[in-house]
Amino acid sequence: MNIFNGYWWMATYENKVLKCEFSGPGVGAAGAKERTFLAAELVGMAFVLPTLMKNGSITLSTQRGITKLNFRKKDRLEVERLYDLLQGDAPHAFGVAPTGSYETSSSLAKLGKSPSAKPNTQLMMPNDGTTFARGVSYRQGNLERVGCGDHLFVLVAELNNEYDANAVGAHARKNGKDYLIGYLPSGDTKTKLLWQFCLNANETGTDVVISGEVRPCDSGLGVDLHLPSSQQIKEAKAQLLS
Repeated sequence: MNIFNGYWWMATYENKVLKCEFSGPGVGAAGAKERTFLAAELVGMAFVLPTLMKNGSITLSTQRGITKLNFRKKDRLEVERLYDLLQGDAPHAFGVAPTGSYETSSSLAKLGKSPSAKPNTQLMMPNDGTTFARGVSYRQGNLERVGCGDHLFVLVAELNNEYDANAVGAHARKNGKDYLIGYLPSGDTKTKLLWQFCLNANETGTDVVISGEVRPCDSGLGVDLHLPSSQQIKEAKAQLLS
C-alpha cells in the first residue's frame, strides 16, 4: 500500500484505488471528508507545481465532480510519485480536461510543431475573477455536448484568427473529442497576456488550464471562466521561463 500526505489530506493507493481523507478547514468535493477514486473512473488530471509563495495541487476529475489535493513544496516528490502512479493506471486521464482523452495540442500544431499525445504537464491557473466566455451563441452544440456543470478548460492561443490577432480559445474535452466552447474577451489586456503565455507554455510542452462552469443563460448555454490576475500571469510566466 502506498501512503501519501498533503496539505490537510492523506491518501492511500492500492490496487488502482485511491482513498483520500480530508481534515482541517479544507474538505473534498461537495464537502466530503472522504473520497474514493477508482483509476478507471478518472477522466481528467492536472498537476500544478508549488512555488515559494503558493502550494501545489493535483486536480482529479470524475463524472461526479472535481477534487483538488493541495500540497506543500516539501511534499512535492511524494505527491509527484502519486501522480505518476495515477498516470500509469489511468493514461486516458493524463493531461485532460474533465471528460475525455487528450489527443492534440492545438497551439503546437499551429506553430508547425508535432503535437504531443501527452503534454509534459498541465499548469492549472489560479482563480482571481470570473469572465463570461465570448462567442458562445455560435457554439451551443458544443456546449450541449460538454454539458452543464464545473469543468476544466485548456486555453489555446490562436495564431491565424482573422478576427483577433490575440485570440485565446477555451477548449473542453469529452469522450475523446475536443470542443471549442468560446473565447476570452477580445482586446483585453489579460487576454493578450494569456495569449503570449499560452504560446510560451506550449513551447515547453505545457498546457494552460483554467476552471469554469457551463450554465444556462438567457440565450441558451453560457460559460463562466475563472481567470488569474495579470500579476499572477506574469509570475507564472517568469517561473515557467526561469
